Amino acid sequence: MLHVSFPETSANFYWHVELANGFYCIYCKRDGRDASSCGLPDCPNITGTLTPHASMLVEAGMSFVVADLTNFFMTGGDADCFQRRPWEVLAEEWLVLRGAGVQMPKIAIWQHLANPEGDLLQQYVTGGSAYAGPAYDDLILRDEFTGQKAFLTTTEPDPTVVGKLMGLNYSAVDV
Repeated sequence: MLHVSFPETSANFYWHVELANGFYCIYCKRDGRDASSCGLPDCPNITGTLTPHASMLVEAGMSFVVADLTNFFMTGGDADCFQRRPWEVLAEEWLVLRGAGVQMPKIAIWQHLANPEGDLLQQYVTGGSAYAGPAYDDLILRDEFTGQKAFLTTTEPDPTVVGKLMGLNYSAVDV
């Protein structure tokens, strides 16, 4: 049974339809933090949400999924809450599930790379991030021609930003 909800916090720009199992919610604060970067509460039962999701995608024949993270290109609380942290949670949870033998598609990011001032890209591909972390190597989608981890870009990406990405040994795929 579906329940339609229009919460005040929705900013009134999306339709909200609650499924029988609840809203799809995969946000939680990072380990060792007392609060999220923008005040969001941790979502309940993330593993219970992502496990059947992975199974349904595999059953449907999906070999990879792409997270549309094109709304933000600069770092900050909103970018972290609505793009970066949910992406990290997906990667973290699916890595654990994959280690437990659960099949799932590969994952990739589709990011807005048209602004050379954008610094959010660096957080996705450097340091201990899921794209850079060796533990995630088998989970990240790879370019079938180069074998490098694929990073999908918006059309007409800035050549400077693409150059940075390629310099870090990633394949920039313009979609």
